[in-house]
Amino acid sequence: MSLSRFQHRNSRTRRVLAWTATGILAASATGCQPSAPQAGNERGNGGQASSSDSGPSGGSEADVAAANRREAEAEAARAAARDAAIRARRDQITAAQTAASAGDWDALEKTLEKLQRPSPSALPANESHGASGAAKSTGVRAAGDGADSSGSPEAVADPPLSSEEIALIADLGKQLESGRAKAADAARSAKLTQARQWVDSGRLDDAQTAIRDVVTRAPTDEQRDTAQQLTEEIERIRKARRQLKSWLTMLGSTESREVQTAQTQLLQDPDTATGMILESLRTTEKPEVAVNYLETLRQIGRSEIVVPALLDVLRDEQRKGLWPVITRDLPQLAGPSAGPALLELAAKSTDEGQRLAALEALATAAEPPVEAFITLEPLLAVAGPTRLATLRALTRAVALHGQRDLWAERGLDGPTPPAAVERLRDLPDRLQAWIKPPTGAESVPPELAREARRLSAVMGRDAGAPLPNVKVVRAEAEAADGPATAALDGVWNSIDLKTMWRFPAGQRGSILLDLGEERLVTGIRVWNWNEPSGTQRGWKEVEVYVSNSPAELNPTATGIVLPAPGVADPPDYGAVIPVPAILGRYVRIQAKSYWIVESHSGLAEVQVQGF
Repeated sequence: MSLSRFQHRNSRTRRVLAWTATGILAASATGCQPSAPQAGNERGNGGQASSSDSGPSGGSEADVAAANRREAEAEAARAAARDAAIRARRDQITAAQTAASAGDWDALEKTLEKLQRPSPSALPANESHGASGAAKSTGVRAAGDGADSSGSPEAVADPPLSSEEIALIADLGKQLESGRAKAADAARSAKLTQARQWVDSGRLDDAQTAIRDVVTRAPTDEQRDTAQQLTEEIERIRKARRQLKSWLTMLGSTESREVQTAQTQLLQDPDTATGMILESLRTTEKPEVAVNYLETLRQIGRSEIVVPALLDVLRDEQRKGLWPVITRDLPQLAGPSAGPALLELAAKSTDEGQRLAALEALATAAEPPVEAFITLEPLLAVAGPTRLATLRALTRAVALHGQRDLWAERGLDGPTPPAAVERLRDLPDRLQAWIKPPTGAESVPPELAREARRLSAVMGRDAGAPLPNVKVVRAEAEAADGPATAALDGVWNSIDLKTMWRFPAGQRGSILLDLGEERLVTGIRVWNWNEPSGTQRGWKEVEVYVSNSPAELNPTATGIVLPAPGVADPPDYGAVIPVPAILGRYVRIQAKSYWIVESHSGLAEVQVQGF
């Protein structure tokens, strides 16, 4: 609710409180007065009966009896009406108390108005009957106001407020005034918080509008000081912007040298530059310029400011041309806070391009939410690019959160809906149908089949097979009679040292392998050093790196390898180190520690598994 509406509400609140006070006074006054004598029933004039009580002019006994019956019926009707009015008033007070407890000040105000203003049906048919002057002048219901429910000219007296009701209504009025004041204060604080965010993200005009709205709505001293500080900061930023404007213009150049020069200048004032670049990013329609903006934002950092702004661009269907650029760069800036927003966008968007952008960002996000699998899995039913992007996002979530045993509902956050459980149990068959379509079925694009196999592998359903034609690129150390190539000779069950890769102690055990082409790596199988009486010289902790570039290898898995038996022709003792289905051409296997550091170490055999 805007602050202007809060001011209007405060005016109404004061009127309600005025009605409450007047009503309490009027009700208290009338509640202490005896009821006016009823004509025809009470005696006056010093105890003498009125001329209509009896006598020849009073009519027959039957007429008197009929009149008495009518009077009794009317009195019963009036009593019932009074009881109904009391019940209705109690219900209204209860409703007002409920509204006050819930902080629903609009409902409370309306209910208090009903309690303090009589409805048209409660007004007397004859204004001279029973209404006090104070009640008439203020419109507040008092004892004696009312109307006969049968529609007769005689009015039914509205029961006066009890002392308890008077106290309750007065307290509710105070709660309304206090609640309105707190709500207005909270609204002003929220405006200032929003203004702070707008200043950080470069929306200075929006921030200044919010600040003006606050200072004209009776702010506290603290709020006024905050508004003043923000105003001064806006003026400082605008001054700094004028100085950086030319560099921002140069940042949109197609010449890399000019872009680098502009970045160097802008990075000298990152606070000002961040807002300027974000503002320009929101208005540009050129993806090639947006690339320069995003590159500069990556150098600046400030993901807590930049990420929400980029998510806003993804939500804007008018900025579709920038979605691919945002999708590529957002994961490099995003922290855990971006995951939920991306997941919601992917699950709920009705625009295919927007959904694909969110899915692609989740596929490389630093931390997709743990509930990503259950949320996104239904999108596998959508054919086309959405299915492929969904497979990628699911693979990322499963690999990151270790959700391998999903069939047993392990690794999921909270209870799983029954429909989702059924889909989980059916998923292996669906993946297999995409990996290897049944005879006569429609062909599956190779990329989709590969992503389906990748998801199946990270979920522990497909371990892969030994990859052929693997070659050694280099080893950091090796002996002349125990070269690194011996680790790929296919011999693991021998005690002949010449069939093993050996290197001197003190040098790092590291070997780089070339798979020949990009492959899906699912595991590394290692047969440890199998020297008789020297098995403790083997590796202990092993690190695995996979990438498409030999110079940019990413750590993907670690594991522990037990010592070999140290005998010829032993049972297969190879240990598998699982790799979360990483695509790459180059694999580095590296020793992190050894069982014992002694003269030399090495491995009997290494095997890369995958597809």
